[in-house]
Amino acid sequence: MSNYAKKTCNICGMRDEQPYMHRVQKQVNSGSSNTGLAKRTMLGAAFGNEKSQKAVGKWALSPSKRNYKRTREVWMCGKCAGANTPSEGSVMFGLCVIVSVPLGILYWLTGISPFDIIEWFRG
Repeated sequence: MSNYAKKTCNICGMRDEQPYMHRVQKQVNSGSSNTGLAKRTMLGAAFGNEKSQKAVGKWALSPSKRNYKRTREVWMCGKCAGANTPSEGSVMFGLCVIVSVPLGILYWLTGISPFDIIEWFRG
């Protein structure tokens, strides 16, 4: 019997063997940048330095902060990853499509409505 590596779920912390875990791509924040001002920039702008004045103008007009994200691979158990557990809504939608498409084609080809078919089965 071979031994598999144990992996830990990123969400619930459950440990299990690798074949029973799922590798998932996850977005994580890795840092941020800000158009901030330092004392020397303010001092330089006061003395007429063009580069410092440009930095102060940029900060005053659009003090935007940018967040950096990266994609990370993490391990999750089947329950947390949502593997093999379709939601009830998707199952119902699939059933509706399976039933309504043939009835729609029948109505389109023959002009017989689904309600007429139900009445015919009732007798």
